[in-house]
Amino acid sequence: MQMAINRLQNRVLLVLAAAAMGGAALLSISHGAYFEPYFGGMAPVLATAMIVGLGIFSFRLVHFHGLFEVYPSGAPFRRAPRFLAITTLFFPPVILADFWIGFPQDINVLLPWSLLFYPTMGLVAEMSFHVLPLALLLVPLKLFEVRDAEKLVWPAILLVSAIEPGFQIRSALASQSYSLIDIFVALHIFFFSLVQLYAFRRHGFVLMLAIRLYYYLGWHIVWGSLRLPLLFCAT
Repeated sequence: MQMAINRLQNRVLLVLAAAAMGGAALLSISHGAYFEPYFGGMAPVLATAMIVGLGIFSFRLVHFHGLFEVYPSGAPFRRAPRFLAITTLFFPPVILADFWIGFPQDINVLLPWSLLFYPTMGLVAEMSFHVLPLALLLVPLKLFEVRDAEKLVWPAILLVSAIEPGFQIRSALASQSYSLIDIFVALHIFFFSLVQLYAFRRHGFVLMLAIRLYYYLGWHIVWGSLRLPLLFCAT
């Protein structure tokens, strides 16, 4: 029975990977420039395949050592409404920051292309900012049979939560446009990552990814469309 569950969970990962690469392929035909800030000159499909492939390999390592699941057996999505409700609490602060401090006008990819871009980048972000760093931190502890390695999972989660906001600050410093909005975004992403990684530890990868995609839906897609006429008088 457990083997069947593992096969199904592996299929879930492969379906997510195929969907991400398909989204990158479709979008790169006419709007490949959307990926340039993240992938540089590398082909979006190749970059997505490399990152997601490495992420799946990393996930299998932490899964093999009993640290994280794709999703738990039983009723895997019963906690989803609670976590999505918590995620909703992140919308008002970032929208208010957009009114008071102001994000750049072109911060979001707009409809209909956002429906391909954000699901693809959501999986890329989870693999690169969360799954891979956790594997790098925790798997060596298991391999060398470090005493009480299980107790180091939560400190590792706290450390990994700082990686994505650190990337945000590094990007701002590189462009020499460091501002109050960058500090806000870094703190916002840090606490959001904590929620995600808590969900990952307790309830699996699928819920963590669902939280990010729901956040992208509210912030980047819905608000990303509304903010242009409201803040910039643009259609």
